[in-house]
Formats: sequence, C-alpha cells, structure tokens
Amino acid sequence: MTKVVLIAAGAVALTGAAWSMSPGWSEKSQSKKQAASTTSADERQRQLLKEAIDTPPEPALMARFASINGKHFANALTAIPVTWEPRLADVGAAAGRSFKLLGMFGQAGDKSIILLHPSLKDDAAALDRALCHEMVHAYLFSIGDTGTDHGEAFKKVLHRLSNEGAFVSIEATPEERAQLREWLATEETRLAEERASLDHLQAELDPERIALQQAVDELNARTAAANATGRGFPSSEEAAATNARRNAYNDRAATMNRRGLEFRIAQEEYNRQVARYNLMATYPDGLDDPAPVRKRD
Repeated sequence: MTKVVLIAAGAVALTGAAWSMSPGWSEKSQSKKQAASTTSADERQRQLLKEAIDTPPEPALMARFASINGKHFANALTAIPVTWEPRLADVGAAAGRSFKLLGMFGQAGDKSIILLHPSLKDDAAALDRALCHEMVHAYLFSIGDTGTDHGEAFKKVLHRLSNEGAFVSIEATPEERAQLREWLATEETRLAEERASLDHLQAELDPERIALQQAVDELNARTAAANATGRGFPSSEEAAATNARRNAYNDRAATMNRRGLEFRIAQEEYNRQVARYNLMATYPDGLDDPAPVRKRD
C-alpha cells in the first residue's frame, strides 16, 4: 500500500494567525493506533491528500515557493507542488470546531504537495505565513524529521525565517502576550458596555428628536399664520420653552457624537492590538492559540 503522510496547519477564521496541528499519519504508524479512534477531521485530511496529490500546481504559488526556497532554504527543497484547495474548510467542521484550516503539507508515496485555502488570495501577508509554515514542515520532512508537532526543531527554523523577513511576525515573551491578552479582555468588556450605553442613548434621543421637530414645526406654523393674520402669535414663554428643549437635545446629541467618536477611535485601536496579539501569539513559534481574539465590527 502507498505510504501516506500528512501535516496540516490551520488558522482560526477571522484572525489569520492561530495555527492548529493535526497528527501525522502513515501506514506504518497506523497499526500502532488501532485502539485509538480516528477522528473525522483526520480522515477528511487523508481523503483530501489522496484526492489532491496529483493536482497541477498553481503558477503564482510556485513562484512564491521558489522565492522563499531560494532566499531562505538555499534551494534545499525540491519543487513541491503548491495549489489552492477550498475543501480544507471541511476539516474544521469535521472536527466540530470553528477553525478554518489554511494549509496542509502531505506526502503519498514519492509525491508531496502543499495545499492552501483560497481565502489567502486576498492577504499576501497571511499567504506568506501559511506557505512558510508548510515549507518548514516540508523541509524538516526532507531531512528525515517526520514529526508533525511544533517542537524545538520546527520553532528553530520558523524563528530563522521570521528573523530573515520571510513573513511578518511579532516577537513577544509569554509575559508580554499575557499582558496584552489581559488588556484586550478588559477593553473588550469596556467597549461592549460603552456600545450598549450608546445604543440606549440613541434609543432615547431618536423619539426626542422626532417630537422636538414636530414641536418646532408646529411653533413655526403658528408663527407664520400669525404673521399673515396679525394675531395668534405664540407666547414668549412657549418660544423660550421650545428653544430650551432644543438646546437640551443638542447638548445631549453633541455628547453622544463625542462619545461615538471616542468609541470608534478606541475600537480601531482595539482591533489594531488584536492583530498584534494574534501575530505574537502565533508566530514565530507556530503554536496554536486556544482562543484567538476576534476583531470588533
């Protein structure tokens, strides 16, 4: 039977950063695992590899592979076909989890392939990260390291690629990651509370705006009629009360607009820090973050 080895790395949807690793598989090792049940996600990955192993490579992806291979691996890797595979998205669903598998390296017999999810087409930085990740697995496999984890050997090579600028990453200590994660959690709570408060204020202001406009329109209509007939003018008290009501509304609306602007600025900063965290939590270690942070809409 044909020996099949697959190595997968996936990124959680919306972050483009946190990676997960599925166990490698080969016919030789399978006999040792008869007592353990094979997950549907593992089975789906093996199926994809077998079905995709002869897929023609994508020229643009091969050009990027060749560039990284030349600059960062001294052309040590053979030209492994790299192609798009939308069915990688099936793996997360098969595992009963909400991640999107973005990349997978595998070998069947003497054939190897790297599969990448098409969602990477619109994000060159994420594409480079995913491709470099898979190329590190391919490189280690080529020198006889068939382990499928993100151990020290994997980290060492990925660190080197990161330092050489093969992909965008952020170096951070575990303490720095923890501090930023704590800030994000606190800020997420604050932003959620402020958003709820702004929504409540908007719900109060909307009917007040409509009622105030009706009152102003009515007062203006009475004034116009009085100007035409010379009688029936609104009293100065009525005009003063309407003006006071209008000024109070304008003050509340101005406060809401200021808070809304501050909220948008804070949310943009939060999202920027989310992007930083997701990068530093993932690269250059290549480890899977158990709970990647989502950006706020």
